[in-house]
Amino acid sequence: MRYASILPGLALLLGLAAAPVDAREPGWRVRGFGALLAPDTSETTVNGDGDVILIEAGRGFGGGGSVEYQFHRFVGIDAGITAASPEITLSADIPQLGALSLSDGLTTVVFTGDVLAHLTPSSPIVDLYAGVGVAGVSPGGLSFDILGIERLNVEGESYVTWSARAGLDLSLGEDSPWGASLGVRYIPGDIELRQLGVPADDDSADFGFNILSFTAGVAYRF
Repeated sequence: MRYASILPGLALLLGLAAAPVDAREPGWRVRGFGALLAPDTSETTVNGDGDVILIEAGRGFGGGGSVEYQFHRFVGIDAGITAASPEITLSADIPQLGALSLSDGLTTVVFTGDVLAHLTPSSPIVDLYAGVGVAGVSPGGLSFDILGIERLNVEGESYVTWSARAGLDLSLGEDSPWGASLGVRYIPGDIELRQLGVPADDDSADFGFNILSFTAGVAYRF
């Protein structure tokens, strides 16, 4: 949960760049971006054989896009999708096998719906916004090769949670519909990984999967 305290400071920092000039008209905004997903995960679990397993998540790169309708100079509604594959690593000391460290990318698709507050409606260049909403997180599967002896296949369970975001669009000119777009989002949650081929209650693990995502791309308004 250490990521939760970052967003207010980022929003304040971005706000220092805002300089009111002229009124901004409501309308549509389309954003396309590259994304970095960084889950805040480092936990231990015990499998069905009593082995202690350390589960850690690394960063993953991907991309996505969103469409916003700003129906008021201060308020808009946004829907988007982001996909990336953060690396999941399982580490354990297994009797007769020794120390193991297995890694695979967890394809993660995030669907979002947000209400956004536009904080610089008088500026034709700077569009600073922040908002909250819902996020549907759909993790894929993992496949680990255990020393060529066997393969461990697991899948993640989808879940719905809330999210908070802040962003900054910088127009390429007062009359240009194009601009650069930067954003940050926090998505808290817990993920369940279940081993395929066994009953769910016998070999599944729940762990924290709090995601901090950073995006950079282009924006088009019309």
